[in-house]
Amino acid sequence: MLAVHLKEAEKAKQKLRPQLLQGERNVIRAAEKYSDILLTTINEDVSCAYVAQRQIELELRNVERLLVANANQNAQWMTLLDRLTRELKELGDVSNWLEHLEAAATEINEISKSLHVSPV
Repeated sequence: MLAVHLKEAEKAKQKLRPQLLQGERNVIRAAEKYSDILLTTINEDVSCAYVAQRQIELELRNVERLLVANANQNAQWMTLLDRLTRELKELGDVSNWLEHLEAAATEINEISKSLHVSPV
């Protein structure tokens, strides 16, 4: 009786074997397909990240170029402002000198007038 059950079990096993092999192949194909989809998705994400990184690098280079140009322009403005300050100081010095010269000329004129008026 046990031998009969063993034979029947063996027959059932042999009958199911093709289905099990087919199921195993299906599982392997599904795993391969899932793996391919997963890798494709990851590669697309990495590609997008790479493109974004390149764009950021380009923008950073552009910003750096603009900062250098701005620094150069600031230096030019500072030089111009320094020259203007010196020129205004010199104008102030000349103006001050002219005021002293006018005061001296007025004083000389007054002394000269008093000398011409006093000889009595």
